[in-house]
Amino acid sequence: IEGKAKDTIKARLDLERMGIRRGLWMNRDSDKARRDLAFFSMKPNDKKEFLKFVSSVKFPDGYASNIARCVNVDGGKFTGLKSHDCHVFMQRLLP
Repeated sequence: IEGKAKDTIKARLDLERMGIRRGLWMNRDSDKARRDLAFFSMKPNDKKEFLKFVSSVKFPDGYASNIARCVNVDGGKFTGLKSHDCHVFMQRLLP
């Protein structure tokens, strides 16, 4: 769902209150608190390069569907991946 994320200010404050995941806490500078990018997020240019890489990967016939058809580089997302394709993606493409 577009615009929905669990990386919110309230979530960051809850982490701080519980004393866990110090790297995701709010940064407090004098009178303001700011939220840094989470370690799992990508900058738009990096995300576009990653999606271009994924769309250029070729697999043997019958091993996985054409993942390039499921990548929308301009929209910045994957659509229509089957569970086996997700498994292949996580096992073979991600380190």
